[in-house]
Amino acid sequence: MTNLAFELINRKSYITDIYSKIMVGLHFGNPTRKSTLNKARVFLNTIFVIDLLKKEWEKLGNEAKGILKYEFKSFVLGMKDCDYKKCVKDILEYRKNYGLKENEEYINDYLFNKLDLKKIKYESLNYYADEVFRKFEMTGLLIARGKFKHIYYDFSNFNYKKIESLLNAYENYDFKEFSNTEEYINFLENIKLPWLDNYEVRKEVIKQKAKNLNIKLKDSDFENLNILEESLNQKFYNKALKTAILQSDINELLEELKILASLSNAKSKYDIPEPLRLEYLLALILGKKYGIKKLYSNLIYNENSIPLSYAPAGKIDLEYQDFLFEATMIRNRNQQLNSETTSIARHMKESKDKRQEDLRTMLVAHYIHWDVALFFKFCAKEFESKIAPITISKFIELIENSPNFIDFQINFDNFVKQLLIEQTQNYIDSINCN
Repeated sequence: MTNLAFELINRKSYITDIYSKIMVGLHFGNPTRKSTLNKARVFLNTIFVIDLLKKEWEKLGNEAKGILKYEFKSFVLGMKDCDYKKCVKDILEYRKNYGLKENEEYINDYLFNKLDLKKIKYESLNYYADEVFRKFEMTGLLIARGKFKHIYYDFSNFNYKKIESLLNAYENYDFKEFSNTEEYINFLENIKLPWLDNYEVRKEVIKQKAKNLNIKLKDSDFENLNILEESLNQKFYNKALKTAILQSDINELLEELKILASLSNAKSKYDIPEPLRLEYLLALILGKKYGIKKLYSNLIYNENSIPLSYAPAGKIDLEYQDFLFEATMIRNRNQQLNSETTSIARHMKESKDKRQEDLRTMLVAHYIHWDVALFFKFCAKEFESKIAPITISKFIELIENSPNFIDFQINFDNFVKQLLIEQTQNYIDSINCN
């Protein structure tokens, strides 16, 4: 396992930084992709194209919004090299002749005749572009704006100084040849991110984040950059979550939970992995139903209020009032027992000691195993705490049967009582039945 993979799996660093390293170093035509003939660094190509395209488009008296999705899938992903200036020239020529509308005939001719790329179905270009940009989004540096046929890919306002630092640090980038996979992986693991490698760049990144949030900083605030930036990040994520809550509908959110609980065959409107989606939905539902006060979600959000990933390990998934929530889609017995028990108990005890108050702790999962329920029963007795595992379907019932937060507390306490009084097998039989 590579060092980057280890950091990714164990959440040792911010996933946005890990993805940034990988994307900056990404070479199409690297030793792991021998079938790819392009000699391109696609992420760097993308940010340099967007930057230059916006500047040139503004010179022509236009509003610069970024690069249109169809321009990205054809002109940028079609690049065989790192000549981003030529790519921008081609896009501007296209816009001069066809405006901002997608011309399928021209794009087909451009890709498969002019560039002589291997021909594929036109609709496959969309799937490919979506897949590539999904990985780019994980850096937190790029954002999709607009809708339908007018989707633009652009720089994140919140993280713009990071983009600026990459443009400065990699202005002379080129395609590098690697003799083998090991050499390429070693290159990726040693990629330098300016905001992690340079104190002054880090300060500028932080100043930009504060400006984006309309926060004025004092000189004394910069004594600990880690604490300061983490605080700004959390404010940004909380703002994004609040926006998502205001725009959501409680009934639609519950329907989304039913999909995760296998109570509905409908297709989710969220293009988010199930584990992340579950945690996101719990935060949205609690905030929508009972208010956003004292709601803390430990997810990393983008400017569209969509969660990108988990925060680094060591934090509880979700905090709300006097509740601690852990969410999991793990169904395997051993994995659930190993991953969702002792860490929850530790979080509960540490939070209880820190806050000096009694807390309620809830594990929400698709299915609860006997061993897991037994562990929670032991913890409830050992720590004299209100802690219990419930299924997604029971969480839905809990929300539907609790018109206010006091009722929510009381009804959850009934699950704890049931766990303590009944045989463990009876408890899991009752909560696993839909």
